[in-house]
Amino acid sequence: KSFFSSLGLIIFIIFSVLSLVGFPGKEVPVSYEPAGTDIVFAVDISGSMRARDASSGPESLSRLDSASRIIRSVCENTPEGRFGVVVFKGDAIRIIPATEDVETIYSFLEYLSTDLMTSPGSNIEAGIETALAAFPKAEERKKYIILITDGEALNGDTDAILSAVIEQDVSIYSVGTG
Repeated sequence: KSFFSSLGLIIFIIFSVLSLVGFPGKEVPVSYEPAGTDIVFAVDISGSMRARDASSGPESLSRLDSASRIIRSVCENTPEGRFGVVVFKGDAIRIIPATEDVETIYSFLEYLSTDLMTSPGSNIEAGIETALAAFPKAEERKKYIILITDGEALNGDTDAILSAVIEQDVSIYSVGTG
């Protein structure tokens, strides 16, 4: 019995000394990957998105039709993703909150139009700000905003919203149409 008590005391003293001198032991790098992806599409629906641009095929698509194709392609090629849609002109509204039901997104794309809102102009800042608010709050997932616009920003200051984007660890991908 005294042997085990002495052995325990000696082991305790050895580990205490190692701890005091800062012996790190074996360090194992830990990487953390959040499960899943949240993607919010911020789609410009200003009047300029009705324009038809020259294309290589016999039919030319409007910029809004191109945006629909882009959204459909991303949804089809992103497994385990949740998707939301924000549309913006001079103001912005969240049309579809983050959902795994891509059929909801596809159904909405049939009705995507510049007539969804009446506010004039194109405010990219409002679109990004509303897209940031569209992410579910309590979950650790990779977050992306895909901004689809022709780049004609008449209102807003995008520099003002970028600090919030960085703070929330959201990546923005801008897709230009036209």
